[in-house]
Amino acid sequence: MVSKLADERPQACLLMTHPGVGPITALGTEVFLGDVGRFRDGKSVASYMGMIPGEHSSGGRLWLAKIESGLNLRGISSDTTHVCSRC
Repeated sequence: MVSKLADERPQACLLMTHPGVGPITALGTEVFLGDVGRFRDGKSVASYMGMIPGEHSSGGRLWLAKIESGLNLRGISSDTTHVCSRC
């Protein structure tokens, strides 16, 4: 069922062309992100997905917050990123 739904969505089909990205990852990513045209660049997408830690700066001091564990695709996308980085 998930494969059929992913095959019916053009963005999911495009995501599945990457090695290691299957129907669940592709469909989950597309549904979570929605229209990717609203993002300025890849860093904006990564931030939206919860892959970039928060940053607080004051008086020349830099403090990086931990990555939030709320609703995000970190589990799915980190596995996919790891597989794609080896290609």
